[in-house]
Amino acid sequence: MSIKVISTKDQLFQARNSWNRLSGNNPFQSWEWCYHWYAAIESWSQLQVVHDVDSSGDWLGIAPLVGCTTRLGANKLYTMGSGSACTDYTRLVTKQGQQLEFTSKVVGWLRGQLESGISEVVEFDGVELESQQTRNLVSSMRQYGYQTSVVPVESCWKLDLGSSWDTLNQSFSKKLRRKTKKAVGRLADISTNVELASKSGFDSIWEKFVVLHQKRRHMLGQAGCFADPRFEEFLKNASKSLIKRGLCELILISHQGTPLAATLLFHDHQNVFMYQSGFDPEQKTREPGYMLIVASMRWAIDHNFSTFDFLRGDEPYKARWNTRQVPHVKLRFMSDANWVSRLRGMAWRENLELRKKASWLKTKISLATACSF
Repeated sequence: MSIKVISTKDQLFQARNSWNRLSGNNPFQSWEWCYHWYAAIESWSQLQVVHDVDSSGDWLGIAPLVGCTTRLGANKLYTMGSGSACTDYTRLVTKQGQQLEFTSKVVGWLRGQLESGISEVVEFDGVELESQQTRNLVSSMRQYGYQTSVVPVESCWKLDLGSSWDTLNQSFSKKLRRKTKKAVGRLADISTNVELASKSGFDSIWEKFVVLHQKRRHMLGQAGCFADPRFEEFLKNASKSLIKRGLCELILISHQGTPLAATLLFHDHQNVFMYQSGFDPEQKTREPGYMLIVASMRWAIDHNFSTFDFLRGDEPYKARWNTRQVPHVKLRFMSDANWVSRLRGMAWRENLELRKKASWLKTKISLATACSF
């Protein structure tokens, strides 16, 4: 068995079949997700995809990494799908039974990068805190004396669906059941139409989805992620490719022919992930958010999925749906090879503390403002 590194886009393109045989039905670790993400940001990054191959050429593990130079001038390795793509449940992709061995090989390769000075920082963003792989990776890197930071990021929120909508609905609070009852009635209205991109024209539904998402963000005083054309290029191409593989669904709800709400779902054989959504704020009296979530959950139950995951983000509404919190973190490993690396490490930690204080202050101001009314 031998470690190899993909360093060009052409090599990455050619790796599609081997990659997907190993990653299976995981949408966020799929070749489609990683390839289209890299294609959108390749001008300022360098592929460093580490993979393990056996004697017959079969892939045993993938560490989906890219490199860049940070604003502080450090050479950094980080996971594909980081940044505004906000990839959750990031992990090393391994064949069953190969996790410990592949993790060990990746750690050995990372040590070579850090000790030689080729890289000074390694980041794994959106990692599940309580997974065994996370513990193995942190333990191994600490064992070799690297500066190791485990930084909390926003959690994911997961719900067990059960066998039927009626059973699931009974597990909700009485207040929420009043909302879901209205949502079910509105969805059943003859003036309401629910479209699926897997059965209708993807491009047409996608355009409406982007408009609805941006309308919602603008109402909140935010630019919205689709303000960045690179993000839309990545997400549209990845979604279109994953719909063809049966790992994605785009749902549009319209009322009297007017787009009301839309959501983008990714899924594997067991889990549905609500990645992004939007609705028309001018139609808020119809409570389109509840309609969208109810329609999505009912679709998931009808297709025999086990869980529904709202993914990363600590918005209060997610906890109302009887979800359980799944803590996520960013892992950061830094070299102490020279005084420059140590200074950069100190600067990064100070910057992290400043951001934490700024976030805390912003929360206090927000609460104080809310209490003044």
